[in-house]
Amino acid sequence: EMSQPGVGNTEVMEVSRVSATSSFGASPSFEDAMSQQPSITYTEDSLQPELPSRALPRVLSVLLTLVFTPIAWYLVADAAARLAFAPGNPMLTGVLNIAALGELVAGLIAVIIIAILAAQSSLGLVVTGAITVAVGIPFLVVPSLVQSSGFWGVTSLENFNTFGANVVNHFMATGFTGLFLVLGTLMVAFGVALASARRAGRGEEFQRAIVAETNPPGLKARWGRKA
Repeated sequence: EMSQPGVGNTEVMEVSRVSATSSFGASPSFEDAMSQQPSITYTEDSLQPELPSRALPRVLSVLLTLVFTPIAWYLVADAAARLAFAPGNPMLTGVLNIAALGELVAGLIAVIIIAILAAQSSLGLVVTGAITVAVGIPFLVVPSLVQSSGFWGVTSLENFNTFGANVVNHFMATGFTGLFLVLGTLMVAFGVALASARRAGRGEEFQRAIVAETNPPGLKARWGRKA
């Protein structure tokens, strides 16, 4: 009896496929692959959000503000002296003083740098302002003691060069006119105001998040635009 054509070949192919599957292992179906757990596991600690440290911005704010405040003070004070008090100043002659304007612009740039540092951390303003207040009070309260001490040795700078003499002159003028006390008080006040505004902003954002989650219709119009 003759066998049907192709039947034997089909059986041979089925046997070969079964043998190959048994040799290399059965491949999982799509449903099995999707139901398998991923090999990467996450711990509870790795998923917890954390706030970045504020230590570095605060330290840099204090150090750099202590550096740029004296620079800004000298440039602005020297520019003011050149513009209003020096012989042949523009107030008397009407002639433009390019050097004084250059000093004033450089001093304003230093002030802008201090403001940028305060935006990162207001601690630099508070610390530097407190030191400035401490320097300015003796000029007004115990001027005789300041004078007898040689203005804390600052007058010794007069013996070096013209720059040292300018520093001494501006230092005494700023101290005895009360400008050190005013400048330091303003710095402390602005620093405290910035810190209070930053805390108030965090509290408002926290309140907005709670209201958005618990009572979305209760959001005010300006809060709704932020959400």
